[in-house]
Amino acid sequence: MERVGTLVTLLAMFTALVYAGVHLFVVQGVQDDIATVVKMQDINAASAIAEVQKVEKAEAAGVKQIVNSAGDVRSIRSAEALLVPDGAARSRTIELDMVLTPLSLAGPGEDVPEPALADLFIQARASSLMTDFCDMIVESRFAATCLPGSVHVSDLNWDLTPIAFIGGRHVSFTLNFTPGENVGTLPVGETAVLMEERVDPTDAGILRVPDVSAYRDALRAALDRARYACGLLRDGVGNCVASHVKVSTRWHVPGYPEDRMPEVVIRQGFTMKYLTPVAGGAAPEEGAGEVETPPAR
Repeated sequence: MERVGTLVTLLAMFTALVYAGVHLFVVQGVQDDIATVVKMQDINAASAIAEVQKVEKAEAAGVKQIVNSAGDVRSIRSAEALLVPDGAARSRTIELDMVLTPLSLAGPGEDVPEPALADLFIQARASSLMTDFCDMIVESRFAATCLPGSVHVSDLNWDLTPIAFIGGRHVSFTLNFTPGENVGTLPVGETAVLMEERVDPTDAGILRVPDVSAYRDALRAALDRARYACGLLRDGVGNCVASHVKVSTRWHVPGYPEDRMPEVVIRQGFTMKYLTPVAGGAAPEEGAGEVETPPAR
């Protein structure tokens, strides 16, 4: 009976310990969830405050009203890229869409991970790559500041993959920036038309093997073209900002004969925005400020 009593006592103690452990685990889990919710609320609140501040800054720029080329009234936020030059606005972006392999991202003498770990390896290296590209963009003086975004890694899904690209992935990310040059003179106190000029993507070279430096060179050339074109617009209409620059990858079969291997081509393009006062109540036609741009290099 004494042994039975001892066993019962031990079992009761064990049950109490398990209950206490589960209780602590649940309490800790609830506390973690609450902390996460509070943190997200703080982030959302900070984001909301930042958005309000952007609107206030845009309004403080002094432009009376924003309309599009058809004369329709637009929100002051539509011209944020120009009116809030000192904020890393979502309306100013640099977008990269690359095709990379683990080998192209590995350091000198570094072992390439097994295929099962390829996505994780590429994801980790791409995050570091964003910072490198941001540094380059600021060093080029195209941007005063640069803010990395999120990385997206996906399968190629090509019908036929060149040998050098086997095991590769699409790696894309977007960077936000503040312009490195003054946007120019804004039409203060006037109703202004928000104009947009797009330079369609052009081929910037064939990619023989996955190569980060090739994308870096293509982006640097795209930034130079955008800066040059925007400078011409600024001289002509008073203001301009390159609101979007993109370097992308295009897969295509170059033509006959049909047994030719497909080519992987790097492309580059950009978009500019500028404000011009409404003259005589009429908005200018889209493309009125169009300028010649240097060819892709």
